[in-house]
Amino acid sequence: MFHRSFVMFTLVAIACTPRAQAEPIEWRVAELGNGHFYELREGIDSQFVTWEVARDLAASLTYRGMRGHLATITDTFEWDWFVENFPGDDVTPVGGHLGGYQDTAAPDYTEPDGGWRWITGEPWLFTAWAEEEPNELGPENYLEA
Repeated sequence: MFHRSFVMFTLVAIACTPRAQAEPIEWRVAELGNGHFYELREGIDSQFVTWEVARDLAASLTYRGMRGHLATITDTFEWDWFVENFPGDDVTPVGGHLGGYQDTAAPDYTEPDGGWRWITGEPWLFTAWAEEEPNELGPENYLEA
């Protein structure tokens, strides 16, 4: 059965007060996508927003009757589509909080790369770690694009 979803991600340096947003972008099934709707949610100043705040913000949003959640990027095709549609800048290729977290209570938890989960419960099969990541330089229990 086909399941649609509304997902969003937030830029790392944002505040909780959202600007007026364009309509979410659908990764259409006809384009070999998953039918999910994606939205970039930015704030109006440069305060840092934690992953937990971004997660709660995403969960408070709805679109076409669907509850939002942080984006989960589960394969190369989705990652490529995501980067093409939400480009970052020269410093941060995409940038933003995603729906991945490290479950420190999981039986497969190890540092730096064990126990990772998607907030949606989807299997953790795909990673696009930057070079030398994850490296646990500081607390890194949440995923960013």
